[in-house]
Amino acid sequence: MNLCTMSVRRPVAMTSLILVMLLFGANAYRKLGLDFMPDVEIPFVTVTTVYPGASPEEIEVEVARRIEDAVATVDGIRHINSTCMENVCLTLLEFDLAVDVDVAATDVRERLDLILNDFPADVESPKLLKFDPNAKPVATLTLSGDLPLDRLYDYADDVLSSRFSTLGGVGEVQVSGGEDLEAQVVLDEAKLAAAGLVPDDVVRALADNNVKIPAGRIRDGMRELNVTFDAEFARLAAMGELEVGHAEGRRVYLRDVAEILMQSQEKRTVAYRDGRPAVNLKIVKKGDANAVAVVRRVQAEVEALFVEIKASYHEWEELEREERTDA
Repeated sequence: MNLCTMSVRRPVAMTSLILVMLLFGANAYRKLGLDFMPDVEIPFVTVTTVYPGASPEEIEVEVARRIEDAVATVDGIRHINSTCMENVCLTLLEFDLAVDVDVAATDVRERLDLILNDFPADVESPKLLKFDPNAKPVATLTLSGDLPLDRLYDYADDVLSSRFSTLGGVGEVQVSGGEDLEAQVVLDEAKLAAAGLVPDDVVRALADNNVKIPAGRIRDGMRELNVTFDAEFARLAAMGELEVGHAEGRRVYLRDVAEILMQSQEKRTVAYRDGRPAVNLKIVKKGDANAVAVVRRVQAEVEALFVEIKASYHEWEELEREERTDA
């Protein structure tokens, strides 16, 4: 019985079947994802290793060759390409198309764990990243204002990044245009020489005294308490009280030979909006997420932020008005 005969003999049943198929089709079209690239899995794994202060030649010998030798025996690997730059080694691993990238990344991580102790002491742990062509920024937000750039960056990194990261379909929020704050010790060469000290003396004193070490346990009947030796500096003023040496029978403190500042790290990226320094937030979606849906969620979150900021501003104005009235 063909379709035409069935439609003539059972028109009601065929009409119902067609309506059901149309409903299923409309529902599927409503849920159909939109993206820039097709959903494919490219078998590439990148290994990023940071070696602060090292030249490309040192990184090639101490890092790149060790990584290549370690991962060369991973099943399914086709090509290994290492790029050595100042402070960084980037190793690109290409696998056969039939290889599961998740399994390959796990194998690479296991091989790297075996050679961590072979790296120089200053080498940071290698970071693995699976290449996903669909995991790309779908929205870019810019934050600028009258506040110092360091405060804007802290607000973007601590508050805004957390809010946008929790949205459905968002895989990562990349913040650029500033750096994290850090305690900087600026040595005075003349005062250091007058005290008979060298920079290594200060570095050694900071490393030996700014520590936090587990010191064991204490039992008190049925209770057990953990003991920790905590000598980390809680504030900048405490760093100035650190004894770094002796000169002519007197103690030399860090404040005597250096200036201690709380400043941002060396800026490696800059961002501008209308000629003014700003902070950029790039919203990176997950590989399988709907790009349009993610952008709509980001837009809704931005509108909610504007509402909260306006409400806070009105509250501040009201408090200012009350204070002026009381005065």
